[in-house]
Amino acid sequence: MQRTDGVAKSAIAHRDLNPYNILVRDCDSPRLQLCIADFGLSVAFHGGRSSKDSLEQLSERGTVRYMAGELIEGSLNLLDPMTSLLQTDVYACALVLWELLWRCKDIWPPDEPPLYRVAYDNMVPLNPRLEHMYPVVVRDRRRPEMPAAIQKQKESSSLSGLVELWSFITDMWEHEPEGRTTAACTADRLRRLRQTMDPTGVETVP
Repeated sequence: MQRTDGVAKSAIAHRDLNPYNILVRDCDSPRLQLCIADFGLSVAFHGGRSSKDSLEQLSERGTVRYMAGELIEGSLNLLDPMTSLLQTDVYACALVLWELLWRCKDIWPPDEPPLYRVAYDNMVPLNPRLEHMYPVVVRDRRRPEMPAAIQKQKESSSLSGLVELWSFITDMWEHEPEGRTTAACTADRLRRLRQTMDPTGVETVP
């Protein structure tokens, strides 16, 4: 989350984005609302200053499965903590979007979507540790696979929005933090994609 007011920048790095920290709220509106929860590890930035100043605090880690490579290998750039920590949130958000996409009905017609999967479920144990994630995410730079339905039908006009969403996801989980799309850019791209898709949106199943 980031806001720019003139020369002063305000942002909050969550540092533990994962499906368990995203709540769904029914507000009697046509669409459900998502709410981010558990800000226990978050860091607030304003005007270049952070709410947590020590290296130990800035280096704290969240859920291992959703940690970016620079967190796994301990190479986070603390000379620019705001940019660095926001980019780790972008990576984690990409994994959450992948899990949502996997259960999207639109990419599995006429079949039912497969069972829910967590990111990297076929590569690491159920409760992975850093030593499990390092060879997958850092050494081999592997990422969750593209759903076969998108691979086979990516030229279909009915799936164009989902194919574009897949492109967003791959930009968000780039190995190099500098190569990832920023949080502000991602939010803007998703807003534009939503406007171009059917008003009913993409349907997923719980």
